[in-house]
Amino acid sequence: MKKTILLILVIMIFGTAKGQVSRSQADLSLLHQSVLKLPSFKEQVKDNSKLNFNLGRDFVFDGDETSFQVFMKLCGLISPIRDNHLSFYSITDSTLTAPSSFEMSKSKIDSAVSAADSSDPILGTYYAGKYTVQLVKIDGLYHGVMESEDRFLLQFILQPTTPNHFDIIRFGRNATSYRLDRNVVFINQRLSGTGWSKYNSRSFVELPFEMPTYDFKTINEDISYLRLGSFATNNKTIALSDEFFGTIKSKELKRHLIVDLRNNGGGGYKTSKKFLDFVRRFKGQVHLLVNNYTVSNAEQFTIDLKDSKNVTIYGETTRGTIAYGSNMGVRIQMPSKRFAFYITDMKSRAKDLPYESYGIDPTINLDPFKVDWVEQVIEHIKKK
Repeated sequence: MKKTILLILVIMIFGTAKGQVSRSQADLSLLHQSVLKLPSFKEQVKDNSKLNFNLGRDFVFDGDETSFQVFMKLCGLISPIRDNHLSFYSITDSTLTAPSSFEMSKSKIDSAVSAADSSDPILGTYYAGKYTVQLVKIDGLYHGVMESEDRFLLQFILQPTTPNHFDIIRFGRNATSYRLDRNVVFINQRLSGTGWSKYNSRSFVELPFEMPTYDFKTINEDISYLRLGSFATNNKTIALSDEFFGTIKSKELKRHLIVDLRNNGGGGYKTSKKFLDFVRRFKGQVHLLVNNYTVSNAEQFTIDLKDSKNVTIYGETTRGTIAYGSNMGVRIQMPSKRFAFYITDMKSRAKDLPYESYGIDPTINLDPFKVDWVEQVIEHIKKK
């Protein structure tokens, strides 16, 4: 009788494991097929050996993996592609449990801190308002952990992609949901795209909340200022941009024009083209002001102007989320219904791809902590 019960248990366990493998393989197959159809994959596969996936060698499942472990393995199909508009995430489900690494012991974190490479600038303590996280390196990956009653809770994981650029795995409430987002950047002592920084004081990189989306003003007898805060292509922003453009298109500009693209999250040429043509027609000196929150079509705007002889770029390196993008907003749900893949469907302009996951460097770097960045640009103009 005992042998019969034991045999039944073995069969049940084997059957469960086999079912788990089959479920994960089905997810792998659909995700792989979806990746192969991406314009970004097709454009990059010839020049990137990491995109020659060996599914039978690098994506093997044994049935013992948690959903999170399967998720992390599947991310390996996405991470080698320089396409930062992609996203992959878990679908909130009561059957999903937090990864075993979500809660870490104090001794484990203390050990990681003690073993930290002092030459690695990304490691250390980060702040966001009243909250702090400790960034430590465990098993080759950066873990952002928050202390709570002598235990540490995992907030995010960073996977290196290009120098100082990372994929980030973010965790939802109790870590029962998680998502892969692309292209967090370590720049000027902060993790741009997360809200976490190594300083707990004001930085002039960030814009005041009261800044209008669009603005124009004369600073002095030599300098005009143009604020372009969004190129979004929704009806409201297009209407707002058209109304604003109508007020400036005939204005007399001074010899120097500061074009402020900081925190411009992009959009499309349906909104930006009129401003691009306006700046191109200007015969004086153009001073583009950018930061790491200058993204997508705002970066294309910068690329379109950067090689003009009358253009100087100030600030810090832009994000490097430029190429591809999504017209249709398609989400593909995996067969197991545990995960979904947000795809891109737009081709890249050839001149944009070199900056994807690297960003556009400024001609002149500005100090994040000295004084307001517009004032710093004005000081540089006065020196010319």
